[in-house]
Amino acid sequence: MSRDETTWSSSLGSMPGVSYTPPPGLRRPATTGRGATPTVSEFEFDGEVHRSLSWKTRDGSTSASPASRHFSNQRGSASSTPDLLHELHEGLAKPGTPSDYHFAIQHVIDELWRRRKDDPQAISEIEPLCLTDISIVEAYPDSFRSGGSYYAMTSTRLLVKLYENAGDLDAAVALARRVDAFLNGTGDVGRLEAKQARLADEEAL
Repeated sequence: MSRDETTWSSSLGSMPGVSYTPPPGLRRPATTGRGATPTVSEFEFDGEVHRSLSWKTRDGSTSASPASRHFSNQRGSASSTPDLLHELHEGLAKPGTPSDYHFAIQHVIDELWRRRKDDPQAISEIEPLCLTDISIVEAYPDSFRSGGSYYAMTSTRLLVKLYENAGDLDAAVALARRVDAFLNGTGDVGRLEAKQARLADEEAL
């Protein structure tokens, strides 16, 4: 058997199948890592052949992409919301893998959710980031599962919850159906469809 971890792109905006548009006015990322092209390394572990990426650095090489290295230097909770978002989008403009982009977006979504009560901008930024993250997972599902199960992902549950709490049950049901395959049998499709049917019956009375 083999495990291939060599999918990458020069930026998230260039990654096929992903729904992402960089915000207007985004500065070009720092030259470090921009335009980098990795080489593919192959090794055997536990009877499986693994293929992974190796990126050149001034000191040699690393398995961490330019995007991953950018995200590791983010200030996170110490940043203002505008700076947090700008740092994220700068990293998304650098070469990386689906998982690099996904985990960075997920981290920012979690931080925005934590800030939601004190920062009006935070809650408004969650929906587009969730939709982008979901599109990454849909386009590259093999990057987010192990042993037949998908990793836990904030975006797949949170956006359904936001739609339901906002009273947009049709959107919540549609999204729940869309992400159900990634929730390892723990999704909300059945509950939301039952709620939708119940409300329809009440309106018909």
